[in-house]
Amino acid sequence: MRSPDVSFIKMDHWKAIPLEKRKNFLPFCPDFIAELRSESDILERLKLKMREWMGNGCKLAWLIDHLEEKAYIYRPSTEVEIVDNFNRVLLGEDILPGFQLQLSEIINEI
Repeated sequence: MRSPDVSFIKMDHWKAIPLEKRKNFLPFCPDFIAELRSESDILERLKLKMREWMGNGCKLAWLIDHLEEKAYIYRPSTEVEIVDNFNRVLLGEDILPGFQLQLSEIINEI
């Protein structure tokens, strides 16, 4: 079992989970996750974790590495997109329509 820093599940997926199971640690894979690398994290372990999420059905995942000022965008059945411009905005795409994250704001807050 894994627990990402941020996760999102679409409402139709949430409603499919029986009420009694919603009270505990949920046995599901979110539609979206985000991980923020901390100083104690090993990047290769985080990348493996992201591949596990994608292999379990996640539709969009962001690994944000403020230490190297890179972000890794994971999508099903595609190569990982590496963003090395922290002036860029990450979009929630069709999983989180309208959601945007300005990467430079993360650097400024840490």
